Amino acid sequence: MDTVLSHIVTKRLSSEKENIATEVLAFILDSNQSAKKGMMKLLKAIAPTMPNLIFKTQMVEGTIRPDMWGYFGDNPRVYIENKFWA
Repeated sequence: MDTVLSHIVTKRLSSEKENIATEVLAFILDSNQSAKKGMMKLLKAIAPTMPNLIFKTQMVEGTIRPDMWGYFGDNPRVYIENKFWA
């Protein structure tokens, strides 16, 4: 059974699926401490001194526009390229 949201995404915004999924992921990381803790655990496994980040989407830095950035204060610390349906 389709939901209203799935109908809109698949029928009307099909070229924007990855951007929508990225926005949903950023929303989840912002609103759910367990999800954010899991993301930070992953990032700290790569860079142990990584501070706790705030995640923003579609920010431009020079000539790049990654899907999602991890900011500490006003400074971008990491960017994330999400690959959905790739």
